[in-house]
Amino acid sequence: MNPSAQTERPASPAPNAKGMWSLLIAGSLFLTALFIWTAWQHFSIRSFSDPYNYLMVARDLVNEFRSSRWPAAYPAYLWLALRVVGPYHVFLANVPLVALLLGLTGTVTALAVRREPGPRVAEAGLIGLGAVSLLIVFDPDVLMILADPYRDPLSHVFLSCAALFLLLFLGTPEARMRWIGVSGLMLGLAASVREPAILFAGPMVLTALMVRRHGGRFPLRPAALWFAAGTAIGLLPILAQMYLATGQVLVPPQAVQEETLFPGFVPARAGTNMRRALTYYALQSKWMAPAAFLTGIGFALARRNRLLLLLFATTALLYAVLYTHYRMFVPRYFFITTLWAAPIAAYGLYHAADSILRLARRSRWRPVAWTGLTCLLMAWAGMRMLELEAPAIRFLPEHARTFKKDIEEHVPPGAFVVSPRNLCEVIGYFTHADSWRAWAMLYPDFRSDAPVYERFRSMLDENRPLYLMELDSPGASNPDMIIFRRYFDLEPIATFDSARYNLQPIAGPGSMTLHHVRPWTSNTAYVALGPVSADSTLQWDVGRLWRDDMPRTFARVYLNNEPLGEVRHNDIQYFRLPETEDAHLELRSDAPVPQSPSPAVLAGHQPIHLDFGLLSASSHDAFLSDSILEEPVHRGYVRIWGGEGRIRLPPLWTPEMRVMGRLAVRATRADEIIPVSLEFHLPDAPAQTVTFHASRRFDLIPILLPGGFKEEQHIGMRIIGEETLELNFLTLFPHVPARAFHIDIGTEEDDPHLLEGFYHRERHHRQIPVRWTSERASLFFHVDQVDIDMIVTLGYVDIPRPADAPPPNLQLHFNGTELDPATYDYDTTKRGVRLKAVVPHEQVRHGENRLDIVVEPWSPLAYGVSRDSRQLGIMLDTVKLQCLRLTP
Repeated sequence: MNPSAQTERPASPAPNAKGMWSLLIAGSLFLTALFIWTAWQHFSIRSFSDPYNYLMVARDLVNEFRSSRWPAAYPAYLWLALRVVGPYHVFLANVPLVALLLGLTGTVTALAVRREPGPRVAEAGLIGLGAVSLLIVFDPDVLMILADPYRDPLSHVFLSCAALFLLLFLGTPEARMRWIGVSGLMLGLAASVREPAILFAGPMVLTALMVRRHGGRFPLRPAALWFAAGTAIGLLPILAQMYLATGQVLVPPQAVQEETLFPGFVPARAGTNMRRALTYYALQSKWMAPAAFLTGIGFALARRNRLLLLLFATTALLYAVLYTHYRMFVPRYFFITTLWAAPIAAYGLYHAADSILRLARRSRWRPVAWTGLTCLLMAWAGMRMLELEAPAIRFLPEHARTFKKDIEEHVPPGAFVVSPRNLCEVIGYFTHADSWRAWAMLYPDFRSDAPVYERFRSMLDENRPLYLMELDSPGASNPDMIIFRRYFDLEPIATFDSARYNLQPIAGPGSMTLHHVRPWTSNTAYVALGPVSADSTLQWDVGRLWRDDMPRTFARVYLNNEPLGEVRHNDIQYFRLPETEDAHLELRSDAPVPQSPSPAVLAGHQPIHLDFGLLSASSHDAFLSDSILEEPVHRGYVRIWGGEGRIRLPPLWTPEMRVMGRLAVRATRADEIIPVSLEFHLPDAPAQTVTFHASRRFDLIPILLPGGFKEEQHIGMRIIGEETLELNFLTLFPHVPARAFHIDIGTEEDDPHLLEGFYHRERHHRQIPVRWTSERASLFFHVDQVDIDMIVTLGYVDIPRPADAPPPNLQLHFNGTELDPATYDYDTTKRGVRLKAVVPHEQVRHGENRLDIVVEPWSPLAYGVSRDSRQLGIMLDTVKLQCLRLTP
């Protein structure tokens, strides 16, 4: 890129060089101080996630170098920082790196701009200062995140140094080979910190070749050898680690462990991530950043600045494409795109201002205009930094010291504390105990919780102290507690207030209870229930009683010293309870049983919920057949069902009952709607077949079950075809014959009655619970013997249809017979329309009755009303079925 080859341009007016240099120095100090001050105000210890992983590698760097999945170059930096500032302030180790990165961004921008005629050193420096300001303006939150111990800033610093030395090499009249060698060294070190950095070699080589083609004076072969040698030296740390950990030097350890060429690479996510990235860049700056970037591209093309085009724009787009293929959109990863796009955006803004002055014939104002623009951008950066709200609750070194002291008063050295993420990482880093979340140890099995039990049983066998931390915060989910209660006794020994340590963002606003984990020791467990009403059901989770390492021949439940039933399998047990004023339960066995029983009493005909999640608080694994249990669980630890399977039914129903089951299933494939047919084989009843369209939203499939089971029975299930489904839960709604029903559609009241033809619950005007029907919607009623006419009442919202859509032509069928339209009575109310129809008593059956609502459907999508493609009938609000004489 020989200056003589550039298009001749009018000489720029002489700037006030002294004033510009003063602004450069003052501006650089201002932005640096602004960032450091803001980072200090936002400082909070982040001893979890990636920072925790890097710090734990740094603590044992020699051993971890041979086995860790994490590249060791950044932990080596943290190892040095730990020895300089200690384990608490090491969380500030990235602040100087990010400050240095801002300075390098301005320097590299100025060097790239100076390659074209026109801008003097001070003017190029102003564009660099503008680029730094824009980098701060765009997303200061990401800068605060990068101030935490993440490896990204160190890699970015090395990449910026690689670009800096490449520009020095290309700008030297007599090319100095040491610059290109140092540039390669910096590139290799950047890749040793963060593997994708090696892709920067492409834009670097392309830029060098284009500059040489257009007048650059440097010998190609020596330059290539120097660059390759420097890169190889810089890659030595990660190559050595790869060889020691995996025996090869082509694929990083993390990729080998995940069995992929690029960790987290999911091509199917490209479209979704691209949309999110475009939205992110557009909304962060109200479209100003993309506009400035495109403006800079335009001026770089017009002014033939190949450095900006090839080294900066190509790099920004390259990494944007790379991270759109990551498993999720993460702004921190896309920062590298912002880093290389900011100089082009600044270049565009300054030259846009220059063009406006030329058009106005005020070119002599250029120094003032550029100085003013720089001050404006810096002021904008200052405002964006000051707008950042510091965390209301910050976990600081003094809190960490207090937390360490309090925990170590109760936990001896070398103990293991099971606790939720991210509390486990805080405990593991600051205290002398090891800590991790138990359910993470299910990997790679994901079929049962047995691996967790085996791991911790071996610790107890080795007399290693074992503890569990429970979060008592409202709404907190603790799968570790769920798993441990199935196998061990838990003795609470201490309670800690999370507010004392400013750990509320991690542990929630409540308390933390430390439990001592012990094996079962007693063969008997007692619990007092108090008074019990008639027709109640006992639900008792007895844990994993039946297992190979603890042989037992019997386990029985006694009520007031009278046998209530045998425990024949693990987990939840169901028993019918007689009415009693004072109930005392006892679990007896010839082997130890859990000492913290938590039975529940379900009153009357309360629904029974069989939850099939692997980490469910009430495990129902014993209710599933081996063909389902042997499959790995899916997202959220939900069971997978393919082909055939069975579900055990508890023997709770009397002969006069009828039971509605609702089986929650959904598709295992994302972004697809799959037609599925299910076949159910029921005891003492004909098979039922249900066809529906499965999606990633759970569908509740209705199953009608007879009552009167004296022994445990099973539902046989089969998927017709090769599809698989996620199996979440089965809820059982016992029906007692009644003469009056009032169902509020769209609420939980409708679950026991809906058979088919209904869409998901909605709220009309965000207030009224409703459901849309399809072309044919059916409800179930278990009716007592009646000898008089009944009346059915529908309440629905009268949603106007388009003029050219078919009319509803609503019909009602009761037990397959259409009701006489002459008996219909329409009434308009505040909530919509009420339709009443008389059902002759001869059409009403004792027991099962079915109401079908038949409507001519329409699709909002087909008529251009909305993007809703469903076939809609009516928006149903309420359904009533009553004896005629009971009707008001």
